[in-house]
Amino acid sequence: MLMIGNPTPDLEVEAFMPDGRFKRLRLGSLLGRWAVLFFYPQDFTFVCPTEIRGYEAFAPRFREADAVLLGASVDSVHVHRAWVEHGLGKVSFPLIGDVTRRLAQAFGVLLEDEGVAARATFILDSQGRVASVTANALEVGRSAAETLRLVQAFQAGGLTACEWHPGDGLLEAWRTVMTHKARHLVVTLALIALVATAPLTANAAQGHYLQRNLITNFRDKYRTRLEPGYRTLRNKRVLNAWGLASRPAGAGGLHQRGGSKLFASWYK
Repeated sequence: MLMIGNPTPDLEVEAFMPDGRFKRLRLGSLLGRWAVLFFYPQDFTFVCPTEIRGYEAFAPRFREADAVLLGASVDSVHVHRAWVEHGLGKVSFPLIGDVTRRLAQAFGVLLEDEGVAARATFILDSQGRVASVTANALEVGRSAAETLRLVQAFQAGGLTACEWHPGDGLLEAWRTVMTHKARHLVVTLALIALVATAPLTANAAQGHYLQRNLITNFRDKYRTRLEPGYRTLRNKRVLNAWGLASRPAGAGGLHQRGGSKLFASWYK
């Protein structure tokens, strides 16, 4: 199955159009517009007509969002026309006839044992890439309203919270950034406390070794989180504020060569 970020296969397909014509369409022509391609198992069934009527009810809303709707099944375009004229009712978007199963195979939704496409929905962005993919068991119909909500959320151009709907505000990115900064601050403070309280002996050289050994173990475990912390600790004023820059090791601080040199020596 195609996943998020995958490009849309540029296939040529045959579709039954809203005006009653048969027309060949190329998926590559959708570039520049958002699109919803939903696969359903078969015409003249039970769950499928409820879904197509559901999407038809929301078709004006999809048009307002400048999103193209496309339905697809393994039926021929002639079967699509017969279904529309004798049971389903008028549909205002193309129904693709995927008799060869090429389209279903290209999107990875062909159920080999059943010989039909899964009940899968792909939202394609204006760059022709998959923005969303969902699939249901054949017995369970999907929600056209939720598909529309997802399209609108993607088009909102920001961070959208759970159950976001048009008119709701977007999440403020700076809060997320501050959360990461707070994490780095905690790691930095933990590192400083670790250095300041490292067990030392009366022998400064041995104490220096114990400090380095303890810090190195901490560094190896949390290296990816320490980058911002180390950048902070290189600032001598921070070390001075904590009284760690010039205290001799025997006094419970860093070696008198200076805290910034010690950190520079092991953070490589």
